[in-house]
Amino acid sequence: LIAPLAAVLLNLTRFIINAVFLFVVLFIYAARGDVQVQPVHLLLLLVPVLVITGTAFGFGLIFSIITVKYRDLNGFIQILLRLFMFVCPVFYAQSIVPAKYASLVALNPLTVQFELFRYALYGTGEFSAALLLYSVGFMLLVLVIGILVFNKMAERMVELA
Repeated sequence: LIAPLAAVLLNLTRFIINAVFLFVVLFIYAARGDVQVQPVHLLLLLVPVLVITGTAFGFGLIFSIITVKYRDLNGFIQILLRLFMFVCPVFYAQSIVPAKYASLVALNPLTVQFELFRYALYGTGEFSAALLLYSVGFMLLVLVIGILVFNKMAERMVELA
């Protein structure tokens, strides 16, 4: 469990370094008057960072077990991750999704996290407490399942690798 956690912490460190550069640029634009930054809103960034990190760690544990046992699935998982990126509202705001698909998009537990990023950084974005709780619950479920599966299969994983 330490090796996967180290990988997550390494990527979290990289994210924090990139976030520092983002904050510098954001505050430069704020000083010029091009953007309005609400410092209190920036504290909201902790929630999506923790939830996304926990979700990634949980899925990483699950997928690491699967790809060690079934090596051919590695390519499929890479394609699946790329497709999932387009399902998440990274490139588009949830507000532009047609009303008939809005509930379908809201089923994605990461949707509310990206909207919370938008709200914290730009003051735009739509999110609700119910969807936030759903996302946190999903993260906890995936994290617990990932840890349980990884701990159960870790000894066999060494034999397969």
